[in-house]
Amino acid sequence: MNNKQIGPSIREISLQIRNRVNELVNNKVNGVTHMNARILHILRSEEEKGNELCQKDLETIFTISKSTMCEMLNCMERRQYIIRVASRDDSRKNVIKLTELGRKIDDEVGVVIRDYENSLEEKITPEEKDILLNILEKLKEDK
Repeated sequence: MNNKQIGPSIREISLQIRNRVNELVNNKVNGVTHMNARILHILRSEEEKGNELCQKDLETIFTISKSTMCEMLNCMERRQYIIRVASRDDSRKNVIKLTELGRKIDDEVGVVIRDYENSLEEKITPEEKDILLNILEKLKEDK
């Protein structure tokens, strides 16, 4: 019987995957940070649903401070990944919109992540993948 605990193993592989994705994204997509990539992806997903997000929404989603989010968005705006425009529903509120460059970066990050995920999946059989996903689903249910 293996005495190794599940939690530390999950934490270890999670950190390993996150660090590798950060490294790949940073190296292959114009120096984009992992957090920039996450923000771009959320903005794109919400945009495709017809939703508008403002800075406060992003602060809530990522549970980070107003000043930190402001700094990140200012940097992303300087790099021309996003623009801020008046909300269509409330002109007092600015919403964050992707630029064409922001969409292009999101596409490139998506390719990098899919390639990495494929490389992970090549290490296991389809049956092992099904088992792993079933186990992870069971563990996620335990809230």
